[in-house]
Amino acid sequence: MVVILSAVLSASGAFGQPARSAPQEVGPRLDMVAAQLAGGGYRELPPRKGGALDHRRSERLNLNLEAGRRYAVAVVCDAFCRDVDLEIFDQTNNRLAADMQAGPAAVVEFRPRWSGPVSVRVRLYDCQASVCAYGLGAFVR
Repeated sequence: MVVILSAVLSASGAFGQPARSAPQEVGPRLDMVAAQLAGGGYRELPPRKGGALDHRRSERLNLNLEAGRRYAVAVVCDAFCRDVDLEIFDQTNNRLAADMQAGPAAVVEFRPRWSGPVSVRVRLYDCQASVCAYGLGAFVR
């Protein structure tokens, strides 16, 4: 996952000086992560999700997954964002996986024990603007 994060960082340019508006840049950043995950045998599960959050705010999104399959969930944020965190929780709020390391992208891989919904928490930990955009993709292999 370090390679994925390095690719997103190097393509980001200077923080605080985006070449495009924030929502337009998260799609290409997520495309880069998707391409690297595809190289590891993952395929993307549409649709992508996304939104915008204030500095240090979070929100939860739901995904329905099948037991025993290997999944990756990735989130990227815009050039105003220096750190996005990602956590996956089961139906009883037990944390299944997390990427809490600093950086403008987070990726977790895991295998759920049962089929059904999981909750994905996206937290924009360090946003240098009043609002930062993010994009999230789920992948299976």
